Amino acid sequence: MKNVYTAYRARSMCPVCGSEEEVFITNNGIFPSPSKTCQNCSHTYPANEFIIGSGDNALLCRYQAEKKILKNTDQLSIEWAGTYRHYHSAMFRTIPIGKANTKHHKMHEACIEVLTNCESKLKPGNKIGEVFDVHAKTFDDLGYKKSRMNACGYSLGATFAPTWMDVPPMIFTGNPLIIKPGMVFFMHMILMDSEAQLAMNLGETYLVTEDGNERLGKQKLDLVVL
Repeated sequence: MKNVYTAYRARSMCPVCGSEEEVFITNNGIFPSPSKTCQNCSHTYPANEFIIGSGDNALLCRYQAEKKILKNTDQLSIEWAGTYRHYHSAMFRTIPIGKANTKHHKMHEACIEVLTNCESKLKPGNKIGEVFDVHAKTFDDLGYKKSRMNACGYSLGATFAPTWMDVPPMIFTGNPLIIKPGMVFFMHMILMDSEAQLAMNLGETYLVTEDGNERLGKQKLDLVVL
């Protein structure tokens, strides 16, 4: 068993007042810190549960009830959101435990490259479908066609349980919706290597501005290994 209690504190910024929400990763799960919830504005709980999965469940990318004890060498996928009056700013990460597989590093590098390319397309005047197309092309060119998904994000807004997804629109090929300033999108780069049973996820929330976009998350995009 590997006890990683308080070893990694994942912070998501309140999208309005800028205060940090802190999430603790432990060997029994992920828990919000009661002392670090947003006290400066109208904090609300997220519209759905934190997505938590280790081992083969790290590839699921959805909430599931099974809870596992982390192994000395493992992988942990987590997705969470900071909230303000039901507006959400989500983040997504996969964290290798013990040590990262060589493929973890390569998958993370691919996710960084794809996210960067998607950022360049997420600007006013472009179509939502164009964001996905650059996502697919970059992953495919890097050899990850079988591991990627057929969507790479969705809009966020003021939502209620059971989901923080504010869809439509979703980011998929052929979506003709024109991107406009003020829109908010959660873009997730997801790789699921079923043969090797390895996952890599990198997700960030973006506000579309007049001439581009602003990443709302304040964490570095580096691969964190515990």
